[in-house]
Amino acid sequence: MSQETQKVFPRMTCSLSNELLHDIDKICYEHRVNRSEFVREALTTYLKYFHAQAHKINTSNEESLVV
Repeated sequence: MSQETQKVFPRMTCSLSNELLHDIDKICYEHRVNRSEFVREALTTYLKYFHAQAHKINTSNEESLVV
């Protein structure tokens, strides 16, 4: 794993597979985007999605408790 990758993903490098990093690099190269910006945007998007899903599940659970 390159030193640049370790700088971009300081804590995540050990849990990211080389295949995933290769896919990220390929996407960034093909679309001419900065890798750290791409990863930041992708993670932000997924976190918003998962937060919305958790909220939906929580709301549905609360409604099922009301009798």
